[in-house]
Amino acid sequence: MMRPDAPLEVLRAARALRYREHVGVNLLVDGSPFPDNWIYVHSPEVAAARIANYRNFSRDMAGSADISPLTVEYFASPGDQFSVASDQALIALATDELSRIGLIAPDQLCGGFVVRSDKAYPVMETGHQVHVATIRAWLDQLENMLPIGRSGMFKYNNQDHAMATGLLAARTALGVAKFDPWVVNIDAEYAEEGRAI
Repeated sequence: MMRPDAPLEVLRAARALRYREHVGVNLLVDGSPFPDNWIYVHSPEVAAARIANYRNFSRDMAGSADISPLTVEYFASPGDQFSVASDQALIALATDELSRIGLIAPDQLCGGFVVRSDKAYPVMETGHQVHVATIRAWLDQLENMLPIGRSGMFKYNNQDHAMATGLLAARTALGVAKFDPWVVNIDAEYAEEGRAI
């Protein structure tokens, strides 16, 4: 998308990086099938990876006292069965899988839709750091370009850290100060220090 084009070695480095897709199958179901915010699924019988129940984040997210909005998450690679399946096929699959693991009955489904996110997860292959360094060295020469998030930085941050990179870039663009989004989560430590009150 850059004009003029990035140098050939930068383009080659960018093309060497791969991503996985995120497919969110959103279902409206009668009742509240489980009390958790998220369930991570480790059953080999189903392809779903995680299920979110937004009613359990906030009842206001449900929109109705008797409906739960769920998202059944699938991770896809470009061109695989989840990437190319129709929305209706994915809604049927998610409904069937939730039924098979005992969370809902098929007749609880009130509606659904699918949200697809390309390049949601960087694939960390051996040598990817060299490609990222090549791209970053070129981007560092640009005065008004700050990559952010998982896709822009090819960095597997959690969602909070990914959003923090965007906030730091926005503050830099607004002239608040000069922040470096690349330092977010570099130590990968999550422990909080300080006295408990």
